[in-house]
Formats: sequence, structure tokens, C-alpha cells
Amino acid sequence: MFEPAPQYSDRVRVGAVTDEDREQARAGALHDYDVLDGAAYPELDALVELAARLCNVAYSSIALVDHERLYTVAAHGYRVPVQSRDGRMSSAILAVLGDGVLMVSDASADARFADNPYVTGEDAAFRLIATVGLRTPAGHIIGVLTVCDGRTGTLSEDVVHLLQIVGRQIVGALELRRRGRISQEIIAELSRSHEQLAQFAAQISHDLKTPLTSTIGFAELLQDMPTITAEPTAAGYVERIAASGTRMLTLIEDVLGYARIGGSLRKEPVQLRALIGAVLEDLGALCGYATIRSDDVTLIGDPAQLRTLLQNLIVNAITYRRAEVPCVIVVTASRAGRHVELRVSDNGRGIPAHERTLVLEPFHRLDGGIPGTGLGLATCERIVTAHGGRIDITDTPGGGATFRIYLPA
Repeated sequence: MFEPAPQYSDRVRVGAVTDEDREQARAGALHDYDVLDGAAYPELDALVELAARLCNVAYSSIALVDHERLYTVAAHGYRVPVQSRDGRMSSAILAVLGDGVLMVSDASADARFADNPYVTGEDAAFRLIATVGLRTPAGHIIGVLTVCDGRTGTLSEDVVHLLQIVGRQIVGALELRRRGRISQEIIAELSRSHEQLAQFAAQISHDLKTPLTSTIGFAELLQDMPTITAEPTAAGYVERIAASGTRMLTLIEDVLGYARIGGSLRKEPVQLRALIGAVLEDLGALCGYATIRSDDVTLIGDPAQLRTLLQNLIVNAITYRRAEVPCVIVVTASRAGRHVELRVSDNGRGIPAHERTLVLEPFHRLDGGIPGTGLGLATCERIVTAHGGRIDITDTPGGGATFRIYLPA
């Protein structure tokens, strides 16, 4: 019914492998889970209790073994201290660091356990003992799940199968915790990288803006000189120099703004209508080109970045308006499951379906004849992503584009 447990010797046996390098790799895999610090892990406590209830026994535990010690990271029915590797129960537990199942019907009659305090009654009175190995996805056996009871007997094959399933769930919980920790480390590293990028962009921006500002200033001085104004060709060249410098200055500012987006967010409740009012103040005379209506809804997000988001979307709608109809922009919001759907709809030229993904990429522009750097919508996409949301583009009924922004509620 069950595979026989291998005999334990003075030499550590991990499955059928005794190579020192493999043993270090196994111990390394265990330490990657970062659960040997003595902290409480509710998910493991729940699983070890589940194992005891499935097997209808009084005691259960999860023991993990590195190259020096045995660690009990969860137990049900009794308390177990951290033991050294050659401790009272360690040899028996190490014996099943493989694929087999160790089944002991009466520990008091088994030489491996007969004088153990958990069997003799000093700490408990174990008789029935069943143990299964905990195997990682990489194939390392890092410890065991053990169930015990004061009565003698055995577990059926079906119950042992359930015990093995719980063992796999324990490893799954450890894997989930490890991946969550790695994700947090990646997020922290990305945050540091973003800050470094913003600092770098600011430095480059300063280094580039200084000579550009001088170039534009001298070009403007040249435009006022009689000898230049009297010569149309020279005046045209100077005007092109000034215009090119101004465009480059705008591009530098846009790139710097794009680099700053998506860093540390300071989320708080934000009133949509008040946010739109602030955007209209920023845009000033440009708002005269459009009629803008909005809901009065509370959003959760970084006020400064949401302001930038709406400003870019409104400027985009005004920039790509149709000359034959008055420009109308409507900003609405509604709850959609776990998200708030923010919609910015216009009645402008619209965005062709095959362009809707491309316009969210940096420097992509629908119309090269319209001034711009191609970073406005890319900045919007970056803001939404930083908030844990997404942005979709659809048609507006009757013509135009509707930007649907889904933000966590």
C-alpha cells in the first residue's frame, strides 16, 4: 500500500541523492521561501489544521529541514520547538525526505520512535504517525507534513492521497508567498529606477534647455535688427531657428514630464468636477474652443497625475476637433465592479481602430501636420497604468473618440 521508508544513516539522504552540491541547492531552495524566522503564517496554520481534520487525528505539523536544523513552521494540537537536525524526531522525519510515505501504526513498538518523549508521554503520546514529503516545483524535498494521533492504526489510501494533496497546497502557499515577495522587490527596484530616470531626465533637461534658451533669445534679438528685417531670406532663416528652438524646448519639457509620471502615487479622494475646474484654469483661453461638461463624482487617485491625465485628454480633443461642428467634450464616471469607469468623450475626428493601440505609445502622432510631440496620450496611458488601471479607446456615437479609463474603486 505504501512505499517503505528508507533507513536513516549518519549520512543525509535526500531522495536518492547524497551529493553535497545538491544538498546545498535543496537548502538554498528552502531559504528562498523565507519562512524560518519564527513568524506566524496563518495560511500554513490553516493547512496543517486541515490535514489533521482530513485524517481525523489530534496532531499535525509542518517541518522544514535545511542543512543544519529542523524548523517546525506550523503545528496543530501541540507546540513543537525548533530542533537541531539530529534531534529527537529528526532522524525519522529525514527518512522520508523523498517521494515515499512513512506510515507507523504504533510508534511505541517502533525502534525509531519508542523512546521519543512524544511517544512515551512526556510531551504527548503518539502512536499513529503518517508523514509525506514536501516537494518544490524544482524537485527539492524541503520538509515534511506529519499527522499523529494517540490511537494506533493506519490511514486508508484515500486519506493518504488527500494528505499528499494538502502537502502540495503547502508548497503552493510557500511558492505564492515567495513570488509575492519577489514582486514587491521588483516593484521597489522599478520605483528606484523610475526615480533615477526622473533625476537623469531633469539633469539632461537642464543641460539642454540652457543653450536652447540662449539660442532662442539671440534669434529673437536678430529678428529685431533692421539689417535682418530688411533681408527677407535672412529673416526667414532666423524665424526658422527660433521656431525650431521653441519646438525643441517644448519636446524637452514633454519628455521630462513623461519621465516623472508613474512614480510614487499619493492617492486620495478627488472630486471630478473640481478636478475639471482646475484643468480649465490651466488651459485658459484654449477652453474657448470647446464646451466641456462633467459629472460630480469622487475618484481615488493622485490628484496631480489625474489632473495631468484629464488635461492631456481635453487638449487632445480640442486639437483634433472638427471645424464644421462645435467641439463638445463630456466627462462622466460610473462604478464598474471593482473599478470606476471614467469616460472622456468628444465629437472630433475620432481615432481609427488600427491606430488605437499605437496612439498610446510615445511619439506616435495621428497627423504630422498638427503641432505636438506625440507624448500626450502616452503620458495618459502611463498615469493609468501607474494607478493599476487600464485605458481603452472606442468610437463616440455620431463621431469622435471616447477614452474609457478604468481606475481601482
